Amino acid sequence: MPKVIAPTDIKYLLGNLSRPNYYQMNFSIPLIGGLSGYLALRGVDPYFINNEVGLLCNAASLPGSNLATTESYNFHGNKETMAHTLMYDSLRLEFYCDNSYKTLKFFEHWIGFIASGGGVDLGQSNYSRELRYPDEYKSNACKLYKFENDNRSVDATSLNITRFIDYSFVGLFPVDLFETPLNYGQGSGVTQVSVAFNYDRHIPGSINTIDILNLKNNNFIPLVANTIDRLNNGLLSSFIN
Repeated sequence: MPKVIAPTDIKYLLGNLSRPNYYQMNFSIPLIGGLSGYLALRGVDPYFINNEVGLLCNAASLPGSNLATTESYNFHGNKETMAHTLMYDSLRLEFYCDNSYKTLKFFEHWIGFIASGGGVDLGQSNYSRELRYPDEYKSNACKLYKFENDNRSVDATSLNITRFIDYSFVGLFPVDLFETPLNYGQGSGVTQVSVAFNYDRHIPGSINTIDILNLKNNNFIPLVANTIDRLNNGLLSSFIN
């Protein structure tokens, strides 16, 4: 039933809208399989990967997902639609390139490593590429954090962000390093690198061990999670009419 909405209700809603320019991308690559050493030999050190390249991400998007469906005509005259597969969109990120070109090298050589199973390409006329096994190049520890920069979201003492939503990517790897535009002229801006990633799945909400212990993983609210668990076990059945 419709109801009268007071101006204070609208003020509260519009005063608590999320802003798209507060986010952080964190990268981590497999320590086994040779990718880390392959990148280090090309000037991309682990510190840059873990702590700096994510800060150079100047444009991102929260991951999307969609359900593939099929149609059924089991009942005469009725068409039913049902889901059969959960699918994920690719992730596209844009980065500022530092003047040592570590940003460009990181993604260029990550892709190069995936196709380097036949050895390093030294320009031989008979060189052929072999693709590496997925476990060697897929990352299971990359995260995208979305937060707000206000007094309610930042701890005044530690300056840690206390209110945020994060997405964990499983099986993430770059599939497309787009052309990097260059041009003459003064004030032509900063070199930017655009990369598209595929991944096996993403998980909304923290999956850290401490959050699982505190029932705060996967965006659970601890009190609600406990209540639902007790309801499922029949402990609160006497309160249900």
